[in-house]
Formats: sequence, structure tokens, C-alpha cells
Amino acid sequence: NYRNKGGAFRKPEDLEKVYGISAGQAEALKPYVSIKTGDRKPPQNEAEGTAPAAEPSPSEVEEEPMSIDINTATPEQWQTLKGIGPAFARRICGFRDKLGGFAHTGQVAETYGLPDSTFQLIRPRLRVEQPVKRLPINQLDAAGLKAHPYLSWKYANAIIAYRGQHGAFSSAEEVARIRSIPAEVLKKMESYWSFE
Repeated sequence: NYRNKGGAFRKPEDLEKVYGISAGQAEALKPYVSIKTGDRKPPQNEAEGTAPAAEPSPSEVEEEPMSIDINTATPEQWQTLKGIGPAFARRICGFRDKLGGFAHTGQVAETYGLPDSTFQLIRPRLRVEQPVKRLPINQLDAAGLKAHPYLSWKYANAIIAYRGQHGAFSSAEEVARIRSIPAEVLKKMESYWSFE
């Protein structure tokens, strides 16, 4: 899917760009990744039977596009990516700020209205370096929890009620015991909890 949508693997670390592969899985797969470069055979010169060894002119050499850190990039930097105009750039930055930062590049695809085709086009140029801002789950009230895009009032109130009955949370596993919050929401929130 990644290759079919224009993605390319130039180094084993590029596995981390594939949506659905966690950093741990990518790390485990790296020793088994082999990426061959330059094995395309040049066209044969009919007269000599060999390919002419011509150096490409400077205009033919394309520079590798710069990647951006999705947690620190400005709207102007987002606009350097193909398919991202001022409106999408502002929307991506707004979503990122509400989240407290992106935990992985796949979250950019969740930006409201961003076509998947555009996301797949820019995905190879996205990287995550800056860590996310964490939510102190044991200190926030329902409104503070609800401010996070992944949490509804229902989920925020369930967290407060559970905390009131069982005391402070000490791990994501404890939060996962709240049955009224779907597993996919809990999984998304794992990167954002702080248990201070």
C-alpha cells in the first residue's frame, strides 16, 4: 500500500513511516530489511552494445526534499509539502496543538478534511523528534481531560469517576480497566498520559 501510493524505502528506518507499524515492530524488522539501490540496467546502445556513461546535468539531478518535524514545523514549513496550502497547514497545526503534539506521523492523516492521497504523498517527508505534551491524568478535572481531541465528556467523566473510586492511576494498564472507554481510544491515549 505504501509503495503503491508513491512511498519509497531508501533505508531500513523508512519502515517507521508505514501507518500501522509501530516503532518497536519497525526496530525488530530492520535487521531483515535489504534495500537494493542502483540495480536498474541502463539502456543498451545499439551500435556499441554498451550503455554510454554520461553524467547527468545539474538540472537533471533532483535534490532529496527536506523532511519536517511534525511537532515543531510552522504553517509555512507545512506549505513546502506538495498538496498542503495555507488552510491545511493551519488545520494540521491546530489539530497538533490540541493533541499536545503528534506521537507518530500517522496522526497527521486524522486532520479534518485532509485527503488520504495527500497524506500518502507527504508522508515520506514527515518525521517526529519533539515529544508530545503529556496529560496529568491524576490532576485534571473533566473539562481538562475533555480538552484533548480523543476524549469526549463521557470518557472524561468515566476517568474522574474511576479515579474517585479506586484512587490515582499509576499506569496505562489501570486506565484500560475503564470499560466504557473503547480500546482504540485507550490505545491512542497511551502516548499522552502522565501519572505524576
